Amino acid sequence: MTKQAPWYRTFFKRDYYDTFYAPLREGGARPLAPAQTEQQATFIAGALGLAPGARVLDLCCGHGRHSVALSRQGYEVTGLDLSAYHIELAGKAAAEAGVRATFVCDDMRNLPLDPPFDAIINIFSSFGYLESDDEDAAVVARVGRALKPGGRFLIDVNNALGTLRSFQFSTVTRLPDGTLLIEERTYDVLGGRIDSIWTHVSPSGERHEGEIHVRMYTPAEHRRMIEAAGMRVTASYGNFDGSPLALDSRRMILLAEKI
Repeated sequence: MTKQAPWYRTFFKRDYYDTFYAPLREGGARPLAPAQTEQQATFIAGALGLAPGARVLDLCCGHGRHSVALSRQGYEVTGLDLSAYHIELAGKAAAEAGVRATFVCDDMRNLPLDPPFDAIINIFSSFGYLESDDEDAAVVARVGRALKPGGRFLIDVNNALGTLRSFQFSTVTRLPDGTLLIEERTYDVLGGRIDSIWTHVSPSGERHEGEIHVRMYTPAEHRRMIEAAGMRVTASYGNFDGSPLALDSRRMILLAEKI
């Protein structure tokens, strides 16, 4: 029997971008809109305390929205992502913006170690996709090795505590063009993983489906992984507005420094 590829190796292709992702960028108030990305990049640079020209690795960079925004602010950015289609889009976005950024198509477990980076970021819940806690921890350990002494790591994911307190087994969102986005979820209590099926139904009745499986680490679990990797957590936030991390926070943003 042929072993099925992990979901994250096949999910993030053109169909995902055009069907599930792009609609979320419509409208200035949506979380993925360009204005929101610029605000997030400004927050990230400030939280990291980046010096002019600092070397930054955007780990799991997607189509490069934060890589391009940070490059525009004068930082030397490398974006790494497993999706070849996203890397292609990132390169085009940088060219259109008139900025320099390096984009690499590779697994996050292979993030470059030499030369070391001033900062590494992992944004938009791009963590917890791998097959085991040990593999996730190995990525954080590699982040620690890839940073200069005193270098900083910023990770942004959904806050597991807030997510579970308001857990919904299904949601339906109607987009302005009449398209329905349906998300059906289950929670693995012992494994700490949320399994989701996304269904996109166009006004003409055309359907697209995708599955997502994400390990939801609590803030304490993330902190332990970070400390085991030779870093210490220096700040935490509940969103990109700088609000404090709380039980019901929508996001969990942790800032750590290599010891």
